[in-house]
Amino acid sequence: MEAVENVAKYVLIALAVFTVVTNGMVLLAMFMDPLKCFRTPLTILISGIVLADFLVGLVVGPVTISEYFVWNDRDVDPDDLMKLLRASQILSTVIINVSFLIIVMVTACQLLAIKSPKMFKRLITKKLAVAWVILTWLYAIFFALLPEITGISILVFFMIDLYAHNVLFVLVLVVLYVLMYLAFKRRTGGEWRSRESQSSTPAFNEGWLQFFYLLPHT
Repeated sequence: MEAVENVAKYVLIALAVFTVVTNGMVLLAMFMDPLKCFRTPLTILISGIVLADFLVGLVVGPVTISEYFVWNDRDVDPDDLMKLLRASQILSTVIINVSFLIIVMVTACQLLAIKSPKMFKRLITKKLAVAWVILTWLYAIFFALLPEITGISILVFFMIDLYAHNVLFVLVLVVLYVLMYLAFKRRTGGEWRSRESQSSTPAFNEGWLQFFYLLPHT
């Protein structure tokens, strides 16, 4: 059992270092960006997810690793151990909810770009993207500290987090992706039909290729 724990420690250390280095390089490229290629609203939103991943390796990883060392230390005060576990829960909750909220926003932006490119350019601005990232982090931090702020039990907090975020976010993403596909299908339906009479390649397959090509470029 001890051997397994030792392996887990070193694996977590390696993953933490890898996460910090890779996401740190991405953040550095976005920050430097001499050609201004990463200053679009969607890239700013994605940078919020990259920052969350970076903090996973920089903060959450070391805290989790320290739990392995503290857990088997008999001289450690149980109250200190519980505080460490709670700190790990807070950090994990903040980062997970930030990632989910930004992914939902990015997906909604892609849907708007497919349905109305003009409205997308008018509404989805850099200021909106920056504001969304900041508000997302503030909300996630406030929510993670609800037990300390309101005094609710940890069990009730986890139940609220499960249904209000994990389950709800998944449902919202499914609905957005279905709406995105339907919007794309309606927008390109005429083009598919015109190509069907000129090419032996099924229009349905062409539409799927266009759909997946458009996602990273919206």
